Amino acid sequence: MVLIIVVYVFVEQSTAYHYNQKIHFRLSSGYYLIDITYFIFAAKVLVPYGFSRGNKFIWLSLMCALGLVLFIVAQNIMELFVDILYDANYNFYSIKISFAKTFVRFFWLTTYALSYFFGYERLRMKVLAKDYQIKNQHQKELILRSVIKPHFISNILSLIIHRVEVKSPAEAKHLRTFEKMISYNMSNLESNVSLRREIEQVNTIIEMYSLTLDKPPNLTLKIDIPDIVRDKELPPMLLANLVENQLTHGVLNDAAYPASLIINSVGNTLIFHSRNKKKKARKLGGQGIGMSYVKAVLESGYKGKHQLEIEDGEDFYGVYLTIEL
Repeated sequence: MVLIIVVYVFVEQSTAYHYNQKIHFRLSSGYYLIDITYFIFAAKVLVPYGFSRGNKFIWLSLMCALGLVLFIVAQNIMELFVDILYDANYNFYSIKISFAKTFVRFFWLTTYALSYFFGYERLRMKVLAKDYQIKNQHQKELILRSVIKPHFISNILSLIIHRVEVKSPAEAKHLRTFEKMISYNMSNLESNVSLRREIEQVNTIIEMYSLTLDKPPNLTLKIDIPDIVRDKELPPMLLANLVENQLTHGVLNDAAYPASLIINSVGNTLIFHSRNKKKKARKLGGQGIGMSYVKAVLESGYKGKHQLEIEDGEDFYGVYLTIEL
């Protein structure tokens, strides 16, 4: 941007001295200052604001019209100042409004501002894309490092289940449920899964967590999704991570404040809503790996198609998520 301004100033200076031989450089610099100020204002404010609105063409036209008015006013104020200094016969009634020459300067400066904006945006998007690729690769490496080969785990668990089943069929059943949960976590690292399978995993997680309690958790669970929506796909562990977060950090043994978990849909929009009393031992405001994964998946796969609201109060924690499948 500095290079563009410097080049423009030198070109403008040569033409200004050609047409305004009698104007001192300090006065000419006033024109340069107006031009540079308008260029920066247009490139950083007018053009970005116009392109950020709904109807880009109409808003950009309005911003250009506003810029033209401001530029003409500033240029003519400068012309008036020069006339007062150099015209001995100047009087108030001899004011002349310069439009044609000012419009040409406005046109070129606006063209420079548009060129700068598009060039800067293109470069910024390349940097963001490269940064996202690095973060995405790093995230994948973290996931892959945190798991062991699924077949190895499955074989070990199958052996344990076989030995336990002889003495305690009920415990063997729990182990099979655990094996199912672990298998799901490790076998769907790179591909999407059906919403049906994700909901099965949610139910499995809740079932396994219930085994750690002396009595069933105070959890109001409601899952109401039609079959046609259950067949749609989404990234694995998206909902399961949110449920794990609720079960791990929420109070589920207080009858006065039961936790709630609702998963339903309206059309093709999936709705997830959870709320629970918080454990005092740990504040839920941090960025755990589970919530970081959820936010990264939503940002990369559902940008502009999701809404995530987190309630993180003193005593209660809630998540409200909608996704357009």
